[in-house]
Amino acid sequence: MNREQLEEALKLYEERQSDNSSGLSATTEAAAVGTPSSSPTTASTSAKPKAKKRSKDTATAEDEALQMLSDAKVSEGAAKRMLSARTKKRKEIQKQVKDIKQEVANAKKLLAEAQQRLADESEKLASAKSKENTAKKTLSMATKNREDIEGEIKPTMEPKSLFKDDGVVVSASLKKGEEDTDDDKKTKWEDTDDDDNKKMAAVVTPPKKKRKKKMTKILPLSDEEKEIIDNKIDDSSTYLIKFEEYLNNVDAAGELSKQNKRSVLRQVNKLVGGEGIRYDSKTEDCWPQGCYFLKGVKVGPTDDISTLMDDAKACEEQWGRDRGNGWLLRHPLGKMAAFQQYLLQD
Repeated sequence: MNREQLEEALKLYEERQSDNSSGLSATTEAAAVGTPSSSPTTASTSAKPKAKKRSKDTATAEDEALQMLSDAKVSEGAAKRMLSARTKKRKEIQKQVKDIKQEVANAKKLLAEAQQRLADESEKLASAKSKENTAKKTLSMATKNREDIEGEIKPTMEPKSLFKDDGVVVSASLKKGEEDTDDDKKTKWEDTDDDDNKKMAAVVTPPKKKRKKKMTKILPLSDEEKEIIDNKIDDSSTYLIKFEEYLNNVDAAGELSKQNKRSVLRQVNKLVGGEGIRYDSKTEDCWPQGCYFLKGVKVGPTDDISTLMDDAKACEEQWGRDRGNGWLLRHPLGKMAAFQQYLLQD
């Protein structure tokens, strides 16, 4: 039974109580005034059953109201118990949610620590790989230098006999185990001067030393020189066209082979376009990943080539030596410097 039903039962009870009280008061008033009746006995007998009926109705109404009130109290108690159970259940659920949130926070913390450890280990691994590559490059350079040194060292030969003739040092070398007999010696030295060279076993003259080309020192351009070149070169495309014409028609009187000329043009195109140059080699150690010379920097016709030479040398010292004997950076930059001087002289 809900609250509305309870209020309705109480209202019905009050109405019945009001009706009973009004009926009793009317009977009492009639008796006091002395209303005439056929006989006193009849009036008294007729009034008694009515009083009993009102009393019975009142008792029934009271019982119903009390029963309804009791049912309402029972329902209210059940509702309170249900509300208490739900409140308890809600608190349990809130506690579980709080515990789950705490577990999630702990899991996030553990995940962050694991990611940090992974990052640290990755950094250590990268550092170890870098050191390994550096060690490999150092070992490779040391091996190359040793091979170069061993190739330059030649075994000395002790000539069988040495003498001076007109200021020229000559030697007659013989195979091991052979000795000159007296007849051979006579034959060698009794011939005429015209046959001396034919009778000698070998003539050794000092080898001519190769003259190293003197490298012209590259100097930065002055403002006037830059202005002269700017008047002759409009843009990068014009620069590349005239540079190729210079290589084909003017530079070094054909000293560059076709392959080296193509290599120089390819590298200069990369420098002028800002693509940058990277050392990749299938047989030798190449530069580390992402290492480029002047990537994103466009080299112009009036730039300071001497500074670029220093930068190229620093790159080779840091990332690895060019095994192509300078055709990676030094020779292309040198040709660009020579082209600058050609533009100034023309």
